[in-house]
Formats: sequence, structure tokens, C-alpha cells
Amino acid sequence: MAQSLRIILVARSAEDARLVMDSVRQGGLNAEFHHLVGVKGLQQLLDKGEWDLVISACDPGEEVALAVIKQVRQTRLDLPVIVVADAVGEDMAVMLMHEGAHDFITRHNLVRLVPAIERELEELEIRRRHQIAEQALRESEQRFRQLTDNIGEVLWLLDAGRQGILYLSPAFEEVWERPCEWLIANPERLLETVHPEDFHRVQAQLADAGWEGFTGEYRILLPDGQTRWINTRSFPIRDQAGEVCRIGGLSIDVSRSRRLEEEREMMSRALEQSADAVVITDENGDMVYVNPAFEDITGYSREEALGKKANLLKSGMQDDDFYRSMWKSITSGLPFTDIFINRRKDGELYFEAKTITPVCSADGVLTHFVSTGKDITNRLKEKERLERLLHYDAVTGLANRVLLLDRLTQAILQARRQGGTLGVGCVGLEFSELLGKAQEKVLGERLLKKAAQRLVEALERNTTVARIRDDEFVILLKHLDNTEDYEAVAKSLLQAFSEPVVAEGYELFLSPAIGIALFPDDGVEGEALIAHANLAMKVAHGHRQNNYQFYNKEMSNRPKSLSS
Repeated sequence: MAQSLRIILVARSAEDARLVMDSVRQGGLNAEFHHLVGVKGLQQLLDKGEWDLVISACDPGEEVALAVIKQVRQTRLDLPVIVVADAVGEDMAVMLMHEGAHDFITRHNLVRLVPAIERELEELEIRRRHQIAEQALRESEQRFRQLTDNIGEVLWLLDAGRQGILYLSPAFEEVWERPCEWLIANPERLLETVHPEDFHRVQAQLADAGWEGFTGEYRILLPDGQTRWINTRSFPIRDQAGEVCRIGGLSIDVSRSRRLEEEREMMSRALEQSADAVVITDENGDMVYVNPAFEDITGYSREEALGKKANLLKSGMQDDDFYRSMWKSITSGLPFTDIFINRRKDGELYFEAKTITPVCSADGVLTHFVSTGKDITNRLKEKERLERLLHYDAVTGLANRVLLLDRLTQAILQARRQGGTLGVGCVGLEFSELLGKAQEKVLGERLLKKAAQRLVEALERNTTVARIRDDEFVILLKHLDNTEDYEAVAKSLLQAFSEPVVAEGYELFLSPAIGIALFPDDGVEGEALIAHANLAMKVAHGHRQNNYQFYNKEMSNRPKSLSS
């Protein structure tokens, strides 16, 4: 087999496991084994991955052997289980099979193991194909029922020979306002519902072509005397010999279309008074209608726009792929919704939330496109401003604690999945020790900006740097392999501050203290890593200037006065 089999092997000893694995591989099977000593961890494995087989190499007399079989059966009924053990009595073998084992192989006859595996996998594949086919059939029938039971159109099916109704969709009861059983019992009753003014025409058409060729519109009378317009289309269904065996049909309530003329005028008024920009183009994209809102938003008058291409507003800020996607969608008959970056007549850019809908004629030919758009420029600007206030420090422009914790949480999840590490560095600059209150008030913000810029420039691009309080910063360190790499980062930060920071004519030498906490050794949650890095930073500050320290558990046990 070219594809590697994934096998769970439960064996009490490494020797038993090796014996089974050697037999499988010597038999020519390419297999990946996961060895368990007992059932502990079996459920987790079964839930986690796609397995092909379970082999139990435990004594059938032990509880673990039966436990393996029962757990597999409860979890995966279609996963084969083969028991490998010393020779046992017939009763024990029967019991194993009864519990769900697919085969029993004795240790001295392991030559049977590979053929047994191949046989079980072949049978499993057959079972799965049958299950897939049965499921597909059930889903197909379910989809048909969901479609026909939920559509507003009346779908019906007649037996061509006796003209009996084989199927009538529930929509009949809504359209005709009569129970389905009423018509199924006597199909001739349908003519009783036809409006007197249309009765003879419908009757003549049925007499001429029968239901097989019936297509047309007619009125029906509801039980309360109201009138509805119905459009019915029927079609023959032929058997393999080409003979008509059934007749299918679709009846639609088209009363609404009779009111379209009245509604058309109302829609025209709505378009003219809409606050959204409405544009109608022909199939070539030439504008044939724009409403007053379009004129207000774009600055182009109706006279200037009509006859021009809709790309009159194109700003050049969106690439060709964007417009190719748009045209592919709308020329396929599908609406396209997105945010367009357009340009007004005066050259100003604006953002428009726009939906373009294709319009087809009664015979399905694409004739026009209708675009409705809303100027969302101010909304986007406000959203961007709020996002920045929420996630970034107002003084330095760095990430704030909210954004830091979000990115740190995502980094921890990724490290867990990949089995990697990451670091959190806390940098303290202690401005208050260098400046008096008056100077700090004047220079504080400028120093913070300069220090923040220097931190960013000393680190790899796209490294998250956050200001969490006063003159303390936190750095998220990813993709580093060992302690030496973290030390190198710390040293580069110390080196970055070897030159003075200049602000308002002052040259200040800042002495950063750096604390580093590593995931997962020093914490598995973001807040814990930040707290431990902060504690290590305070210890570094207490040692000497320009110092860095890695967190260790002894720091947490220090008296508060020694670490603050």
C-alpha cells in the first residue's frame, strides 16, 4: 500500500509491540503506529485523528483487552479491531468476537496478521462506500423534500396513464387555500376552481393537448371569492423506452406581476427620493439613470453622467483583480457587494458601500445593472479613529495593553499548537529617577516618544511593542529558538540606549532594566507572563544599571520590598 496506515497498538510490553510492528512491516505494509500500554489515552487518540485499525496485543483474560474493544466500539463502530495474543479457548475467542473484535491472531501464527489486516481494510472500505452511498441517497431525498416542501411554487406530479396525482407540494394549500387531499382525491376538481371567464379557454387547451402540453396563465377563485392569477407550466417525464410515464408541472401565483405597473410608478418615486446613490446602466456599463443622491455624493450632474461609463468614478485605488471579480459575478447573473474607493468630480476620494445587481428581461437576457451605494467615508474614518483609541497608546502610538493581550493570546495558542516557545520582555526606563516633577511634566511625553522609537528600531520588523504604564514597555518575542537568542535581543536593546536620548535640548542617558519571561516554563497565560517579566525587570533594576534578568520562581518568593 502506497499510503501509510495509521494503527493504534495497545500492548503491555515493548517486546509485544515490537513483535507486532515487525510482523506488519515484514508483511509489506507501510504503517505508522501509536503505541499505548493500556486504555489510558485511547479515547483521546480516537477523538483526535483518523485511524485505520486498532490492534490489541494484550492477554484476553486481562480487563484491558476487553476495555480496548468496548471503547473502540462505543466510539467508532466501523473501526476494525484485531486481537493478538497467546492461544485461548474457543469460548474466549467467541466472547472476543461477540464484544466486537474482528479477528483473533495467535502470537505463534503472526503470518496471518497482514492478510487479516488487508481483509479487514477491504471490508471496511466496502462498508464505508455503502454508507456513503446510502447517506447520499438520504440526503438527496431530503434535499428534494426540503426544496419542494418549502418553495412557494406548487409542484405536482401526475401518472400519465390514469391521470392520478402522485405528488402535490404543500404550497398548493397556500396558493389555492384548499387542502392537498381535496385535489388528490379527485384531480378533476382543479377545473372547478378556474374563474368562469377563463374556464372555457383552459378546458379547450386541456382537451387539445392534455396536461402534458399545458402552459398558460389563468385565474382561480379562492373559497372566499377572491381571485388569483396562476401561471402553470407542465412537462413530460419519459421512461427508458421514450414513452411518457409521468407529467410534472409547476404552478405559480403571478398575481403580483399584475400589479407591477402600479408599483413601477411608486418605485420611481422611491428611487428619486432615496438617500442612497442609485445608478442604472445598460449591459455595456453606460449609465442610463442616476438619482439625485448620486449627484449629491459624486458632484456630477445627471446630464454629465448619462451616457458615460460607470467607471467615471474609478479612482485607480483598487486593482484589476477587484474589477474582474465584479464583472465575473454580475455577468453571471449574481449580485456583487463590496466597498468601492471612488473619486468625486472635485478629485476627492470617498468610500462607497455598493451593491450591483444584474437585471434580466422576461426571457432571461441580461439588459441592465442596478447599483445602490452609500457614502460611508465618515463612518470608516470614525471607526478607524475608535479602533486606534481602543488598541494604541495615545502618546507613543505603540500597542496598548488591550492589543498586546490579544496578540499575546494568539501567539500562545500558536505556540501550543506547534509545541514552540515565545518570550515576553518587560523594559523599564525609570524617567522619574532622572527628571524632577517639573521637567517630567515638560519632557515626559517627548522622552516617551523618543524611547518608543528607539525600542522599535532596535527590534525586528513587525515585532509587537506595547506601552503598558508610565515608562514601562512590553515586547512580544516570537520565533526565537533558545535562551541565547533572547539574550541577544536584550543586549541589542541595552546597546540601543547606549547613546543619549535628546529632547528639547536635553541629553538624557536612559538605563533600561529588562525582565524576560518564557512560555511555557514561566507561565501559560498572557497576564502571568507579563507579571513575571515585570517582576524580573524589577529585579534587574535592583542589581545595577543596564541589566537584564530572566524570570525564575525564586523571584516570586522574594519579599515585596526586595523586588519593587
